[in-house]
Amino acid sequence: MIGLRISHVATGINFSRDLSRVPSSASSRVVDDGHQPFLFLEIERTTHAMAMGGVRTGQEEDPLQSSLTDWVGLLDSCRSVSRGERTGPLSREWIESSYTTHFPALAVTLRTHADALQRQEQQKHEETEHADITEELVNTKIPTDGHDIQKSQILETRRALRFGLSCLSLRGVENGTEQNEHEDPIQRMVQSEAVKQKLHMPICHLLSLEACDTKVRSMAAKILCNLVTANRQTASVLATVIHISPTEDAVTSRLLQSMTLSNNTQETESGYELESRNNYNWVDMMVGSARAGNRDALAAIVAALHNCIVSLSKDASSSSSVDEPNSYEDLSRKASSNTALICNLLRQMLPSKSIVPNTNESKSTDSIMDHADGATEWISLLLERLCQMGMLSKMFIAASSTNSSNRSGSKMDVVVIPEQVVLLHCISHFVEESMDPSSKARTAFHPLGGEGGGDAMTETHTFLANSLCSIGHSLPTSLGPHDGGGGGDGTELYEGELQCRQSAHILILEILATSLAHETSSSNVTDTCATVRETVGQNTSIMVDCLVELGKLVDALTVKTRGKKARELRLETDEQQYMTGYIRLIGNLCYQCKSNQDMLRQTQVPIVNVVSNDEEPSSSSKTSDAVVRTGLHVLLTCTSFSFGCFTLREWAIVAIRNALDRNNANQDVVEKLEAQQALDSPELQNAGVKVNMDKTGKVSVHKRDDPPDPS
Repeated sequence: MIGLRISHVATGINFSRDLSRVPSSASSRVVDDGHQPFLFLEIERTTHAMAMGGVRTGQEEDPLQSSLTDWVGLLDSCRSVSRGERTGPLSREWIESSYTTHFPALAVTLRTHADALQRQEQQKHEETEHADITEELVNTKIPTDGHDIQKSQILETRRALRFGLSCLSLRGVENGTEQNEHEDPIQRMVQSEAVKQKLHMPICHLLSLEACDTKVRSMAAKILCNLVTANRQTASVLATVIHISPTEDAVTSRLLQSMTLSNNTQETESGYELESRNNYNWVDMMVGSARAGNRDALAAIVAALHNCIVSLSKDASSSSSVDEPNSYEDLSRKASSNTALICNLLRQMLPSKSIVPNTNESKSTDSIMDHADGATEWISLLLERLCQMGMLSKMFIAASSTNSSNRSGSKMDVVVIPEQVVLLHCISHFVEESMDPSSKARTAFHPLGGEGGGDAMTETHTFLANSLCSIGHSLPTSLGPHDGGGGGDGTELYEGELQCRQSAHILILEILATSLAHETSSSNVTDTCATVRETVGQNTSIMVDCLVELGKLVDALTVKTRGKKARELRLETDEQQYMTGYIRLIGNLCYQCKSNQDMLRQTQVPIVNVVSNDEEPSSSSKTSDAVVRTGLHVLLTCTSFSFGCFTLREWAIVAIRNALDRNNANQDVVEKLEAQQALDSPELQNAGVKVNMDKTGKVSVHKRDDPPDPS
């Protein structure tokens, strides 16, 4: 797999990920430096005044003298080394004496700035709570961008962060040397030394504060990402220190702080600072960046979490302990089941400018995707990675913001919220790209739990199948808006809730229909997919439900198109989606699975006599059991609507082929099919002819004025 690195020669940004595709918003160029080709993404360089200075190479620096550190001189020297201007290979000893020895001073600089911002936020909070409400106070805007902090301190922090970024980009591999991208000793040494000096602690503190400067936040987030990239040791440390979301004690402390229950200001402030320093978490950092409107920093924080998970996956099978608390699976499981994290990721999928007022004119998908940025791409990549590990069911339940003891989906409470719809949209796009043989995003694992093994794949598909059935039963019919806003259980649904359920239903249908079509040359994966098809078809009601709903749709369309020419046949968008979705899903469930093929033949689908708009309702407008119709008959009937839906005929033919493949019983049913009735179409009426059929199935054509053949 090609490793991808986002690099900045000017600032030394090493912002990388192990995937085969990159955000489309960045311009790229391929650089051939004698190693495996990597894709470098150019990030706009921030110009700033640079003063030439010497490099300090002495012993460990006194933290009290951190403000005297020549960050500009260190940055200039580090960039010169990155450009290859130093003669001779880099050594660990030289890097330690020249650069990493200044990490304690860097940590002190960041900590000092974070503490100053913390005190400023605390002071503003107290002033807001206790000051008299006057006209002047009401009209005064409280600054939230850190401008109250001395400008010199902000500039000092920026210089220090630029040095940290440049230092983390140093590499000890010379041109022409063959070495793995993730085995660079200099880079790993710098990362380990930075974590050893606890550089990540003040960085997390800065990112959690809303008053942090924009440039400081962006650079701090990129350093955090670089600390865990391709380094299992540092990723394990950060996975231990950084929680997924605030703990219950932290939430309680913040509530008490906001209520100002303590009369001792000094005690309250120190307790708040202690809580902030000991409870760093990913959610606070993401929320802080989102509230500040800094999408670049948000992208880097999400990338840090993604790279932390990916780094822990390296050599995960060779871990010393299966129950290692910071293992790949453990962190992924915690992230997937955390409601605060998943909901915040989904809510920040697109920037706020993409939200438009609800008008009659719907916004096209292309115009919405124009607002996608780096944060959108990294959030999608993180969710896709977790889904590939088999965590989709946990993410879907976590996104509902409700506690559920049953994670199998068999008794799922039918409540669909917009966050879940966004999640399904993301996964649907991922599955579609992964299944496309020509797509560069095609991965070695199945998108729905392939990395987690056969059990994870089966669990994910079973959950989706049960969810599809549960949501489908809560809808009026598969036709959705054509039948009013009442739920399947008789409850009244408001428009937004109904739209969420309908969107989730069709998205899950398309995900399953596409996912079950997976085919590969690997025998193990092929066997797993076959097991998934059989398990989903036999252990859930999805096969029966899809056949019944497809039968209702066919009957409704038959009445709707009665008396129309074939070329005049038109199907609504939702009708096309449901019909092709049901046909694809049924056909893929039957692929090389005899038990599902037999179920298709044995499942009886009642005929519904639908009343058209110009007909009077009668007692016959109910389900009729006089004629036995099976799922195979319904599938064969779908080809008659091919004029109203592009590719419907092709999908139906493929599904019929899968249903009849190596199944003699199904083939016999098709062979014994006989004509039941001659239809009197408008074309025949205009031509003045009529078609009759006798009891033996013999067809005769005669003029309408002529009497029919007595035979």
